[in-house]
Amino acid sequence: MKRTIKAILIGGTLAVALFATAGSAEAAAFTVRSGDTLSKLFPHNWQSVCAHNALPNCNLIYVGQVLGDGAGASTSAVAGVSTSQPAQVAPAGNRFVPTGSVLGKPYVYGANGPYAFDCSSLTQYLAGQMGYSIPRNSYGQAAYGRSIGRGELWPGDLVIMNGAGHVGMFIGGNQIVHALNPAQDVQVQDMDYVFQWNPVLGYRAVGH
Repeated sequence: MKRTIKAILIGGTLAVALFATAGSAEAAAFTVRSGDTLSKLFPHNWQSVCAHNALPNCNLIYVGQVLGDGAGASTSAVAGVSTSQPAQVAPAGNRFVPTGSVLGKPYVYGANGPYAFDCSSLTQYLAGQMGYSIPRNSYGQAAYGRSIGRGELWPGDLVIMNGAGHVGMFIGGNQIVHALNPAQDVQVQDMDYVFQWNPVLGYRAVGH
């Protein structure tokens, strides 16, 4: 039985999820990759997996996150496997902002994406890709959620600038992704560099 489980782990995640749900003696853990969803990884028991991992949003998982399939395992005379420990879930502060599809897109005032953006439609679009719904304009985003300090920023949080006339999204590493004006495409820049010409007003938490 133990060999069969290992073969399934190598061969595909769907078979593992099905086997574990049916009462496998060995719980499995999965590392989230780009493009994964709970229903894709666990098509038959994604709701119980969500509860097992105490996920605040079943529609939102992050690249690199480790998910347990929730399959308990008592010791078996055949398999010789003891009960597994619960999987460790990556902290939400390690969220991933999916910038790959937006970098280099042109700035067009009033555009809603995905082929062109203004500053607030960009942040709204990226937040939506991460599973959050935020207001459309920068002034609405400046009042969204709760105010936080710079040291509390998580990837995906909002950086409000120019008296709420401009907004970007923090992506980690002291960097933001933003759409500034028609002369510049969507790009990633160092926050302190941007703040020289776009004074920061504050920071707003998204989803925490």
